[in-house]
Order: sequence, then C-alpha cells, then structure tokens
Amino acid sequence: MENNRDRQLRLKALGNAERLRVLAYLRNVGEATVGDVAKALSIAPGSASYHIGCLFDGGLVQRVEHPGGDGRKSWWLAVDMASQVEGHEETLLFQAANEAYGEAYGRYLKAKDTIPAKWVDTEAGADAVLELTVDEAQRLKDDLESFVRRWIEDSKSDKKDRGVGLEPVALVVRAFRWIP
Repeated sequence: MENNRDRQLRLKALGNAERLRVLAYLRNVGEATVGDVAKALSIAPGSASYHIGCLFDGGLVQRVEHPGGDGRKSWWLAVDMASQVEGHEETLLFQAANEAYGEAYGRYLKAKDTIPAKWVDTEAGADAVLELTVDEAQRLKDDLESFVRRWIEDSKSDKKDRGVGLEPVALVVRAFRWIP
C-alpha cells in the first residue's frame, strides 16, 4: 500500500514535463545510463541525474545491473510502461504530459526538414469538436484506449520479425469536454 509520502514523491516525479520526457525515453529504450539520457535528450548530465533521482524517489525507475558494466556507471530502467494516477492527481500528470508532448511536437516541427519524406508523410492528426452524450463519450474513450493498447502490444512484438527501419513514433490521444 502506498503511503502519503510515496504518493507525493510519485506526483512530484510525474508533475514535471522534463521528467516525463526522461521517463518516456527509458520506457522506449530500456536500460540506459545518465550519460545516455543526457545525450539522447540534449540535456545536461546533472539535469538528467536529478530527474532520474526524482523518478527513482517516486518509484518510477529502478537501478539495474548491466552485463559487461564496469560498475562506474549506474544503469536505469523504467519500472512500468504506463503511469497510473488517482482521480485528482490526473490534473498534475496531464498538465505535465501536455507540456511534454507539446514540446516534443515542437522539436519534430523544427527537425521536419531533416526527416526523410517517407516519415513526414506518415504524420497523422485530426481534431474535431463532437456533440456527444456522456454514454457516447464513454464509448469513444473505450474505443480509443482499446485502439492504442492494440498498437502498444503490436509494437512490443519481436523487432527482428518486423524488419528494418524501426523508429520511435509518438502517439498522443486526448478526448475531453470542450470548453470554448
């Protein structure tokens, strides 16, 4: 059972866009060092170390032994592939996630001219304001979550069987009561 201090540390870890970025990186690459994180995300090693420490305190990453490691570097691994929060805690996580994904999309747009055209052509997006009942909105939520879970599971399949050219692709889906 999670105590109040553990919950506060987890919320502190999840309530920061840069930490969510570090966590997403670890979830996608698996084991990595502070140096790996810093280089991949173009952040200072001290910042990467600080964010990993906060994620560790929040129970979201763990230190792991790395085969062939010389013991001078710490290797880190995300504990879970998704973050679970309770009711009112969602707001903090969603605000940080919105900021993190907004920044990620901004980095994509800045780099778009350097990305192969075949990848740029795969960019997908849609937006709409729908008029739905609560039951319809719940059905939409269930459909979207099922769709995303299927793609998550498919992407976990053996990479050797899927061919060459695997690249990380961000998928962000949000449906919410629109406030004009």
